[in-house]
Amino acid sequence: MYPLSLRMLVWVALMTAMSAAIASPTDNEYQACHRQAARVVEMCLDETPGGDGTHCWKRAQAHQRACYREVRAAHVPDRRRIEAMRQAELEVRQRAEAARQRAEEGRR
Repeated sequence: MYPLSLRMLVWVALMTAMSAAIASPTDNEYQACHRQAARVVEMCLDETPGGDGTHCWKRAQAHQRACYREVRAAHVPDRRRIEAMRQAELEVRQRAEAARQRAEEGRR
C-alpha cells in the first residue's frame, strides 16, 4: 500500500506543479487592459471635445493589444522548469521502483 500512496502523492504534486507552470491567463488578468484602454479613450476624447474621435479608438485599441501581449507573455511556459520537473519525476519513480524491488527482495 505504501508504494501506491507514494505514487499518488507524487502524481498529485507533479500535476499541480505542471498546471502552474503552463497556466494560461484568466479573464480577470485582462481587466487591467480594459481599464487602461477605457482611460486612453476617455483622455483622448477629452482632448478633442466635439471631434470625430476615430483616432482615439485606434489609440485605445493599440494600448489594449499591447497590454494583452504583456499578459500572454507572462504565461509563456518555462521550458527549463518543466524539464526539471520531468527529471525530478523520473528520479522519484526510479527511487520508488528501487525501494519496491528492495522490499520484494527482503520478503524472499
